[in-house]
Amino acid sequence: DMEEDMLDFAFQPDPERSRLTCQLKVTDALDGLIVQMPEKQI
Repeated sequence: DMEEDMLDFAFQPDPERSRLTCQLKVTDALDGLIVQMPEKQI
C-alpha cells in the first residue's frame, strides 16, 4: 500500500490514526476542525 510506504518515512506516525492529510479537502464544512499533529511535524 502506498500510504504505508509513505508512513515508513514519517516522524512519529500513529498506526491507529495515521492518514495522509493530503487526502483531506478543506471546505467550510470543516470550520472548527481540530487537528492533532506530532510535535516534530509542526
